[in-house]
Amino acid sequence: MPADDAPPIQYAAQRYDPAVPVDLIEPDPANPNEGDVGAIVEAIDELGFYGAVYLRPIEGDRYMLIAGEHRWRAVIARNGTSIPALINTEVDHRNALRMLVGDNRIARLGRDDPRKLVPVLADLSGDDTGLTGTGFDLDDLDDLVHQMTADDDVDPGELFGKSLPERMEGYTGATQRMIVLPYARHVHEWMVHQLDDLVRVLGKSSYAEAILHLVADATGEPAP
Repeated sequence: MPADDAPPIQYAAQRYDPAVPVDLIEPDPANPNEGDVGAIVEAIDELGFYGAVYLRPIEGDRYMLIAGEHRWRAVIARNGTSIPALINTEVDHRNALRMLVGDNRIARLGRDDPRKLVPVLADLSGDDTGLTGTGFDLDDLDDLVHQMTADDDVDPGELFGKSLPERMEGYTGATQRMIVLPYARHVHEWMVHQLDDLVRVLGKSSYAEAILHLVADATGEPAP
């Protein structure tokens, strides 16, 4: 707890804009963070865009990103034209860099509590949507469960609130599974645009359906 004589919090001078045009925003070239745009696109597709990016004004009517570069890239990849933003109206570039680096670093200093995470993921994985939008897939969940149950100090019943077979039944019997394909950032952005075109041309409702159609067509074997 802070001391009683701690100085008062200084709140940043900032304003909210629900729809900043994406083409008026540019990334800070000093940003060292490499985020997973594909995972963010998946989350946006499943859950919608929530929250806001953090900007500072630069020349004219343009802005530079302090936080949220990869969310901005994901909106562009989905052909979005605007994005909600908090705009810091007073910060200089050096303190903006401190915010940028600190935002990424402080988030990485945290960790998931697997005793809470595993039951949540197991529960979510049991419905039709599964783990889409969470950044996890069923292989991740398998790994977490195996790591924790291999620890002699962890009781599976404590993890899941009931017997391991009972709680595991939902996600091991899930009707959907994911295939994760890693690409370099520039290749991934190209792939997203190509898949958008394929979905439209083939009249499909998702990337998964478009890829299934292409694989069936290329192999000559009908999809199950």
